[in-house]
Amino acid sequence: MQPFLFVAKKGEVKPHLLSHAGEEFIFVIEGEMKMQIGDAEYTLKTGDSIYFNTIQKHSILPISDVVTYLDIFV
Repeated sequence: MQPFLFVAKKGEVKPHLLSHAGEEFIFVIEGEMKMQIGDAEYTLKTGDSIYFNTIQKHSILPISDVVTYLDIFV
């Protein structure tokens, strides 16, 4: 496991899709972000979480000015 605490700012995150081997768990500590996983799109707010297989192309994009989230890679 590799846990990371990210602080992403609206306008500073470039739209991109990536994939890699493994699994990922994201928990939003504060703020709001858009999460794309494969063809599905999710809006995650403070307290929301998501778990997915990272072989699927995925990306995040802040909706609020700042979003703070815990991202755990397995």
